[in-house]
Amino acid sequence: MTGSSECIAIIPARGGSVGIPRKNVKPLAGKPLLLWAVEAARAARLVNRVFVTTDDDEIADIARQGAAEVIRRPVDLAGPQSTLEETLWHALQELGRTGVKPDHLAVLHCTSPLVEPGDVDGALAMVMNGSHESVMTAADFQRWIWTQDENGVWRGVNHDERQRGMRQKRPQEVLETSAVYALQCEAFRRERYRFCGRTGVYRIPIWRAFEIDEPDDWILHEALMRAFKS
Repeated sequence: MTGSSECIAIIPARGGSVGIPRKNVKPLAGKPLLLWAVEAARAARLVNRVFVTTDDDEIADIARQGAAEVIRRPVDLAGPQSTLEETLWHALQELGRTGVKPDHLAVLHCTSPLVEPGDVDGALAMVMNGSHESVMTAADFQRWIWTQDENGVWRGVNHDERQRGMRQKRPQEVLETSAVYALQCEAFRRERYRFCGRTGVYRIPIWRAFEIDEPDDWILHEALMRAFKS
């Protein structure tokens, strides 16, 4: 890995996973889950190079099969408590040692296989034109959210359950999805936080906002992928 790159994509993919063991290498709709993210990143017009950061040999092999480059992640950054920010900081430090110092960065998660190349380009364009320092993909959201208080009583989170009115007249809300985060690297290096500077939203349809975390999510995505990606 030599030279420089204006805009890169990084895909975090560790070997361990709790909800679905080995999910990053498990076939979804005919190919390993990881490859859906790799292929979307490689097809994005604004991305020069695609990197997968991983601690796992099998994941590294699959990444290379998809023409992505591999950043080896240390074990202490591959546990369930490791943060995305720690992973990205390590990746940028490793790339910097080889002369790769991007101006902009797209982060894709394997858990959002319905991601499209246009999502990557759309989010990146918002940081590359200077209007934002960070952008997340999100879907318009107008649902009632509830939680239990310390006494076990259910209370409204994003509404007053006693005077909630019409759903359509509530303030606009969006549902964050980890499909794509786009970052200005200078702002990220300064704050070491994915929501650095002014954060914007690149909207995607709600049916592509679902993520794979549990076995039931896998069943849903298998059906969605075969319906829309075949």
